[in-house]
Amino acid sequence: MRRELFLIPLHDEIIIISFFTFIGLEFLFPRSNYKVFNNERAEDIIWNIFTRIIDAIVFSAKIKLLVISASFLRKLGMSFLDISNNHLIVQLGTGFLTYSFFVYWTHRILHTNKYLWEFHKIHHSISELNTLSSVRSHFVSVLILDFFPLLALNVIRISDFPMEIIFFTTSILNYLNHSNLNIKMKIFSFLFVTPEVHMWHHAKKCIHNKGQNFGIYLTIWDRAFKTFYVGQQIPELGLEKRIPNGVLNKLVSPFKEVYSQVKNSNK
Repeated sequence: MRRELFLIPLHDEIIIISFFTFIGLEFLFPRSNYKVFNNERAEDIIWNIFTRIIDAIVFSAKIKLLVISASFLRKLGMSFLDISNNHLIVQLGTGFLTYSFFVYWTHRILHTNKYLWEFHKIHHSISELNTLSSVRSHFVSVLILDFFPLLALNVIRISDFPMEIIFFTTSILNYLNHSNLNIKMKIFSFLFVTPEVHMWHHAKKCIHNKGQNFGIYLTIWDRAFKTFYVGQQIPELGLEKRIPNGVLNKLVSPFKEVYSQVKNSNK
């Protein structure tokens, strides 16, 4: 019997093994100077610990939002497209394309909306891409970026096994595209996001309006919507205006900035 609502399973063992595998590979084959320990890395260690705690809260909120949203769509008369009986390849292809498409547009909106950007820019405060820093994200940004793509997958209704494959693949790709690995993957990057491609997403310089390379897993959406760019040199990463150091400061500052913007706009 199928569940009414599919939620991404948390395969902690696989994720943890993948996480430390990429950290080990970065130490052996670094793209840039790899400092085993510095102030920024110390902060990212705290982020990794904190993320474990906050994820449980965010995941719980995500469940409630998905249940409410799915119920709302049904009341609107929006029928769910059930492709769970189709061939595995069809489910994987449709599911991955749908998920990555909604990730692309949700991610792009996080950059173009001035209020949402205040939360998402915490992730862009990273000055050196590596696996450890990949989890430095504000929980509001994470909730938004996860919610809409996951809701889309609940609309097309694929079965559990291909859903788990999609989740595993996206987890590995997320670690890969944030990694500090010295590997050339030009052929692979024609379809998938690689460290070189995502590095330019984190560049200080915006080539396109509000940024480039918004796809997190596939490059096809950036190519289709004219936001793809990869330069010849390694770009400078981070933000033009630095955010105060410290996990607590980075959690609180977006709320202060949004409040200030709203207050000023009402004057």
